[in-house]
Amino acid sequence: MNKPLNLPHSPGVYQFSKDGKVLYVGKAKNLASRVGSYFGQDAPEKARRLVQEAERLETTLTHSETEALLLEQALIQQHLPEYNVMLKDGVRYAYLLMQKKPFRFKTIRRQAGQAVPKGKLYGPFAKGSHRWELIRLLRSLFFEKTGKPFGSTENEDAYQLIESVLDGKSDIRTELQTRMVLASKSQDYEKALRYKKRLAALDAMDEHQAIEQKTSAHQDIIGFAHDGDHLAAQVFHVRWGVLREQEKYTYETLSEDTETEFITCYYATHEPPKDIILRMERGTKNANNEEPEIIAAKRLEKNENTPAPKEKNRTDKNDFETALKTLFPQAVIKSPKSGTAAELLDLAEKNAQRLLSSGIPDDVIALQKALGLRKLPRRIEGFDISTLQGNQTVGAMVSFHDGKPDKDNYRYFNINTPAALNASGSKTGPKPDDFAAMEEIVYRRYDRLTQEKQKMPDLVLIDGGKGQLTAALNAFERAGIRIHILALAKEYEEIYLPERSQPIRLQKNHAGLKMLQRVRDEVHRFVIGFHRRKRDKMPE
Repeated sequence: MNKPLNLPHSPGVYQFSKDGKVLYVGKAKNLASRVGSYFGQDAPEKARRLVQEAERLETTLTHSETEALLLEQALIQQHLPEYNVMLKDGVRYAYLLMQKKPFRFKTIRRQAGQAVPKGKLYGPFAKGSHRWELIRLLRSLFFEKTGKPFGSTENEDAYQLIESVLDGKSDIRTELQTRMVLASKSQDYEKALRYKKRLAALDAMDEHQAIEQKTSAHQDIIGFAHDGDHLAAQVFHVRWGVLREQEKYTYETLSEDTETEFITCYYATHEPPKDIILRMERGTKNANNEEPEIIAAKRLEKNENTPAPKEKNRTDKNDFETALKTLFPQAVIKSPKSGTAAELLDLAEKNAQRLLSSGIPDDVIALQKALGLRKLPRRIEGFDISTLQGNQTVGAMVSFHDGKPDKDNYRYFNINTPAALNASGSKTGPKPDDFAAMEEIVYRRYDRLTQEKQKMPDLVLIDGGKGQLTAALNAFERAGIRIHILALAKEYEEIYLPERSQPIRLQKNHAGLKMLQRVRDEVHRFVIGFHRRKRDKMPE
């Protein structure tokens, strides 16, 4: 569909639809600005797919952004749009349910809105092997206590023994450690290994259940991580002061307000607890009260890894608190600076980042940290120019995805710009302009991607120094695009960035530098090979 005109600069809700079916529901503080962003060249890939598929846009004005948030949630619950975050693939871990009458254990996976059977829950268990090893231990203890198979008799003493083990109130750990040592000394290594596995199962259970707070808190702790195109969320559920469950989600981002969208959709299908813990300020200052950008610049001077630059605060605390209080009066949003809840929030964010980075090579992650990139440089495109014997200038581009060559996206360039060519074709003629040649090939590449509405790379690498970088930036300006870009000069392996007057030098064994070197060396090999083949075809 075409970009809509004359939208109001007012808060409200918008709906993209096709054939009468709602595809996406969103809210906006400024409808004209928000909806217009879906049609810009910097729009996320998912947003581009949405506007290509949608046939109709409908807007509803509201008095405030809070009112828009409430209406958005109601419409999401009503229509269940496929482009909204419906959170169907969250990871839920298994629990062990102990029931007294009849005396048995049962494995369950908790689902939103699902009633929990009567009994006591233990867990969650991330690994099924830990859960089953624990059950074997409990069955063994039952047999030792009663002389009968597990569950074959109602024995209150046996029940209390097992309950004390699960509640961490018995000395079974010491007993298992003693048995393991004795078995090892008698060279019964199979039995020693069995005791070791059972100790590991107890440790796994304690790891989840021992995170207790000083109060009997009911909290959801939500940590986020972004890489530009995707958002990951880790949710910890704390009930009665104990971390009882965790859920993980990843999805493509569609709008700037990804965190807002997550919380809106999440609590459309989950009952909120008394407290919701999440990060309000994305950037933090250091002990000298310096902003993150200043800290990053100083660390780069010292060749240290640099954190990603401060992100825009996407979660409006007042709006969320007002909206959630309207829907669920008991809900309060908090952003603690210290204490157990703050520690769990840090842990949730680390888990979200790990989830987001799952399967991505370490050198790609290291490069992001070293350059302070907000987005992981999963797709890198590298450019180089070759001019042999003073004439026949050519260019080339290579593409890397997740640290590996993507040869289907390699490109050759014959130079067409007069300023970049040796017009006479002789060794004594005017010298070709490598800078003009670099500007030409970079412009041609990204002007074409823009015209075809193709996805841009996360990072562009230019083989050369400050002059080549300036030429590429001129091409960016002509094409009307903004992409992270750098130049890598081979003599001292210096990294030139647009915003810095002096180059950066990373340590020789830095994984991020090695990643850049692979891209630079590959594009150099590629352009030289093209140049030689072209030269060999020329008549002597």
